[in-house]
Amino acid sequence: MDEKNFIEEITHTLYTRLDASQAIYDSFILIKEKFPADNFHMGIFNRPERELRYFASATAAGGHIVDERVKLESEAEKEIKRFPVNRATITNNSIKSPIIQSVLKNHRELVEDSIFSSDKPFSTITLTPLISDLYAGCFSIVSLEPDMYTREHAILFEKIARPLTGALLNMVHHRDILNKNQILLQLNRNLSKRLGHEGQKIIGRNKDLKEIDFLVNQVAPLSSPVLITGETGTGKELIAHEIHRLSKRQSEPMVCVNCGAIPENLIESELFGHEKGAFTGAFSTRRGYFEQADKGTVFLDELGELSLSAQVKLLRIIQEKKFRRVGGTREITADVRIIAATNSNLLELVKNKEFREDLYFRLNVFPLHIPPLRTRKRDILDLFYYFLSEKCKELHIDEIPEIDEVSINNILSYSWPGNIRELMNIIERKLITSGGKNISFLDLLKTSKEQEDAKISDNSFKPLDDVITGHIRKALEITKGKIEGKDGAAKLLGLNPSTLRGKIRKYSIYIN
Repeated sequence: MDEKNFIEEITHTLYTRLDASQAIYDSFILIKEKFPADNFHMGIFNRPERELRYFASATAAGGHIVDERVKLESEAEKEIKRFPVNRATITNNSIKSPIIQSVLKNHRELVEDSIFSSDKPFSTITLTPLISDLYAGCFSIVSLEPDMYTREHAILFEKIARPLTGALLNMVHHRDILNKNQILLQLNRNLSKRLGHEGQKIIGRNKDLKEIDFLVNQVAPLSSPVLITGETGTGKELIAHEIHRLSKRQSEPMVCVNCGAIPENLIESELFGHEKGAFTGAFSTRRGYFEQADKGTVFLDELGELSLSAQVKLLRIIQEKKFRRVGGTREITADVRIIAATNSNLLELVKNKEFREDLYFRLNVFPLHIPPLRTRKRDILDLFYYFLSEKCKELHIDEIPEIDEVSINNILSYSWPGNIRELMNIIERKLITSGGKNISFLDLLKTSKEQEDAKISDNSFKPLDDVITGHIRKALEITKGKIEGKDGAAKLLGLNPSTLRGKIRKYSIYIN
């Protein structure tokens, strides 16, 4: 194939293939006809961020579409800045190149398919066409043998700079659209919950709540992890949203994850994503919550439900901001602020070796404890009238109903075991059943008293929780505290070991 046909063929290939991975592979096959080539890479050099962002690579095994970032060390950055604009640079002993060393050191997985070696010399020819003041294209042909490229190779490479750059920009645009779509999908999953918090504010005159408001404003502009504790329904997620709203990341995604709602065998895949074929049912590559939240915030609710293996990965991403997808070999970097919440006693879980101590101290950088509603009597009516107004808007009730004095006394006297969530639910239920008129809370204390009376009506009949607790404790005594294995308590009770551990935590069962 002569030079003219080569340029025409590679241009046609890059612009007519609908499958990007096929396009990069077919281009690589054409390149092999004119260049010694074992590998071909396409990417962008981001000058302000001092990083290479790889979008595609090809070997004899096929084409690969990726989106991987490599932070360049100072010597590598100096080297790439010395590359002439729109000119090809030959490095016939690439093992000495700071750029190659930086890639091999920080991102070995990216080049595994190319069988690169950190101690065997090879050749590269690199083209860096200028895209803007901030960005330059970065195209590399690699031969695993040293001293393979000549000036004639460089001149020919320069002649295909324009079609390569056009194809790269299309690839970048397509990749960014995919990323945004995946973020939108995740946001849609959380939409109902998220809309429930948008525009809400921290309501209350309680001194503890005022202190929380002050602390939220202190920590929000930073990137420090925050650990929010408190009983179920106290508004921990609302506090997390307020921190994100007041932070420098407010324009980036906030991804909410209920750790307790994800099956233990899927939690790592959900948090960190998985590669195609990583396990049965993994029909395509999936970006996990941390990857989707890059530059934004991840809110981990029910943190105490995380498995120990997921805790190890979470600790690593906090320390290094890196992780691997399930079944993957490449390191992925994510700049994520972590806000965690739990109603569990994490120190007790640490003591029982069910939660990693190092992870606890990493997350407990800035603790916030939300007091239960029963200790905030002055706030109950403020919250009540606020949610009454909001629920009337949601249910299209034009006039906010008046509340009689007896109902107000009952609202103030009730213990609200479900906290703010219970208050919201009862208000909504009353508005629905009454049609928004003449709502009453006269039965609030009566219901509470009936529940208490039911507990003591027959002392000979044990509550179900007590029966479950006694049964588990007996099994643990028989197995001498052993949970897993053929002679463990889980086997004896016919439970999954993780389910049994959850019940032990739930019922605070301990064997002396």
